[in-house]
Amino acid sequence: MRRLQPLVLILILGAVAAGCGRAPSTASSPAAPAPAPYQLKLAEHSTGQAVPPGSLGVMFCVDVSPSMNDRIGGERKIDASKAAMKQVIQQLGQWTQNKANANKVLKVGLIAFSGRADVVRPLEPFDKAALENAINNLQLGNATAIGDAMILGSQELLRGGVENKALVVLTDGENNRGVRPEWVMRALRGNHNNLNVPTDDIKVFLVAFDIQASRFDQVRSAGAAVLESRDK
Repeated sequence: MRRLQPLVLILILGAVAAGCGRAPSTASSPAAPAPAPYQLKLAEHSTGQAVPPGSLGVMFCVDVSPSMNDRIGGERKIDASKAAMKQVIQQLGQWTQNKANANKVLKVGLIAFSGRADVVRPLEPFDKAALENAINNLQLGNATAIGDAMILGSQELLRGGVENKALVVLTDGENNRGVRPEWVMRALRGNHNNLNVPTDDIKVFLVAFDIQASRFDQVRSAGAAVLESRDK
């Protein structure tokens, strides 16, 4: 039985907080990605703000498609997802209270995606109570627009004024609406966008929840780290 393990998310955040240069590889070195067939259409944003050294921005993109209403082990997947997310927020709160991180800037945001992607909470300085409230209020929608969520999350990170950028996508299904996620991933890695801004420093982690990670091999080959969350 596959279940969403908070430890998977915590390990991701640990890697990001350490300032790693790229997402960790989860497979043998793939062949070079094909030229990107897609150019990201990013909203205009200010690029003149100072970026605090060591600052960290994390955008969570959470699947709220109809299948998240299915049950595993007697629990709805959306409820398991919310519980895991709140445990991660708790861990982030502890990270901010560590004296070693006293001078580090942490910003966290939340996107919900189903047939479309919506910013539930923009990338802002860490606020445990506000994030938990946003998670509690997540509602189910229709379809699964993973690529659109990745684009929206990338825009938030680019305008967020942070040095280290991480996009964490939690999904239990394959993309069936909007832009294909592997296209978005190739565009990010190749800096292909309408604003001619660098995007290849955005680390992308896709957590496959109650679905085999192999379903996302094209996203992995394009440069994302794909992890499968399940009970052993």
